[in-house]
Amino acid sequence: KIYQALTEQDYINRDAWTSYRVGEGLYRESNPGAALRFYEKAVNLAPYVPDFRVKYAGALFTEGQAEEGVRQLQKVIQEQPDHKVAHNNLGYHYLRSGNLEMAAYHLKQALQSDPDYELALFNKVTLAMMQNDQQAAILNLSKILKHNPDNSKAREALQQLTH
Repeated sequence: KIYQALTEQDYINRDAWTSYRVGEGLYRESNPGAALRFYEKAVNLAPYVPDFRVKYAGALFTEGQAEEGVRQLQKVIQEQPDHKVAHNNLGYHYLRSGNLEMAAYHLKQALQSDPDYELALFNKVTLAMMQNDQQAAILNLSKILKHNPDNSKAREALQQLTH
């Protein structure tokens, strides 16, 4: 019923934001299939709000619709070439699918936008390990710890690599 009521496309994107928030709640409640509908509605009502499209793409990936997820992230990058989250999410997708060249490209783009972006740095660690490049993994873990010395995940990983 709420889904059908969200139809108004206006300057302040009230219905789009409501749809997005419902999608967020459903996603957090481990219901990505239902969240997908609300994210899609948010994107349709406010197609130029990149965060809506990024969340929609994430739900698409979770639901096994990787091709469409990639297309959605590419649309974000078309509109905002330096969108770090879209690049990071594409990099992560390509890591998981084994396309290390594309993963490296998108992670590099994410880090050009924000050199301290922890998620992208962690993904670069994963990429380095997949490429058997322990030094690059250590370098990226050190970058994380430089800006966030309390990051226990990075500290533990660094200790494992250096001992």
